[in-house]
Amino acid sequence: MKNLDYPYKPTHPGEILKEEIVYRGISQKRLAEQTGISYPMLNEILNGKRPVTETLALLFEAALGGGRRDARPYADALQYADHAAGQAAGGAPAGNPAHRCRFMSRRK
Repeated sequence: MKNLDYPYKPTHPGEILKEEIVYRGISQKRLAEQTGISYPMLNEILNGKRPVTETLALLFEAALGGGRRDARPYADALQYADHAAGQAAGGAPAGNPAHRCRFMSRRK
């Protein structure tokens, strides 16, 4: 693969997410509450200092209503896998934000 003749820095997903919430007029605090993650963690993601994991991407998708599919089944599957891993290890699941997200809970 040939090197580019100019420096290339890929765009962090947090930068795109930041533009989206500004466009929609959603505050960082509100998005943090909707997804169930802490405000400092969300701020670090939006500033490109923290990676966007698969679980976080699904939480953002559910909170913002993006994509063609409902993120709930996928997030539920991740939540179940995290819970099963925690049970197999003899403890509680390790800090998965999907456990706290009110968008991921089943309505009864």
